[in-house]
Amino acid sequence: MSAKKTVKKIQPKKEISEAEITKLIQAGSKEAVAKLESLFDKETDLDKKDCLFAALEEAEMVYFEPANDQEEKDFGLAKLINDKEEDWFYQDMEAEALECRLDFAELELAVREKMLRDATGNKKEMAQINRDVAHDMMVMYQNQLAEVKEELSDIEAWIQTAQKMVKTKKYQNLPADFFDNYHFDDEDLDGDDDDCCCDCGCCCGDEDYECEEDDCGCDCPCNCECEEGCDCEDDCECNAGCEDICECGGECNSECGLEK
Repeated sequence: MSAKKTVKKIQPKKEISEAEITKLIQAGSKEAVAKLESLFDKETDLDKKDCLFAALEEAEMVYFEPANDQEEKDFGLAKLINDKEEDWFYQDMEAEALECRLDFAELELAVREKMLRDATGNKKEMAQINRDVAHDMMVMYQNQLAEVKEELSDIEAWIQTAQKMVKTKKYQNLPADFFDNYHFDDEDLDGDDDDCCCDCGCCCGDEDYECEEDDCGCDCPCNCECEEGCDCEDDCECNAGCEDICECGGECNSECGLEK
């Protein structure tokens, strides 16, 4: 007896419509966010995946928006916890760097002490000075490392205390990049880099920085030294008004700090 082989029909994947995505965004519920996450994970088309990612971010904005005073407090605490976790990360990196420097300083001191023991005659005095300098460097790194570790301990205690104060479940254990798309009013106090001479903002706030084209690909290829507020970039190719560097002949130097 021969058996017939049955072929299972593959059902075409039902695509979600824009109207349905919009509805999920507007719902802004935990279920809507979970649905969009699932759609995003399953989607293989890159363009559609980008659209779903944008929709997911919007739905999360709606879902996590504080709805009452308690949620407002917990949301603020979650932001501070996020900031403290970033502080801890950088302080931990600093501690690792100092531990490495301390290891080298201890080796340097060991060599200098050996040289001091082996030194004779007029070389003894200089050997003692070099040993003392090496010792001071080691002690400096020891003190710096102790300070950073104390700061790390304080940050850890702060985070643990603050986490216990967050009562709203949805604000507990948020991902590290959660607040990247959120703007808080206090951030305006940090200054605005929009009027920097460089597109990349590399030299804003740093008077000693000399911007060079090889550094960042910004719009200062001539390493200009124009005074703040210079408008000469529209007049010449180098964006600085430097007559020795560009074809402007120095005609745009009226507002620059450079002499013709």
